[in-house]
Amino acid sequence: MFEELKRICAKEPVLHTPDWNKPFIMETNASGYALGVVITQEYEDGIHPIAFHSHSLLDAKKNYDAYDKEMLGVIYGLKMGRKFFLGTQELVWI
Repeated sequence: MFEELKRICAKEPVLHTPDWNKPFIMETNASGYALGVVITQEYEDGIHPIAFHSHSLLDAKKNYDAYDKEMLGVIYGLKMGRKFFLGTQELVWI
């Protein structure tokens, strides 16, 4: 049982330590109820997550248009990932 739990916890996606010399990739998404952000970096063996963030929308913001919700997701992502983006020259934004 313990070995199975260790295997599940060590399985992808495992957060990587950020490499400050590589560009960060920020992916955002907004639904009718929440905002989500994933910050990743590309390594030799593929793209790996650095951080995850999510946030529930307040009742008033649930009524926003899809475009406005997506923009809220971008703003939220930049705020939550600020420590990764300050001082960097590159940010890949998807």
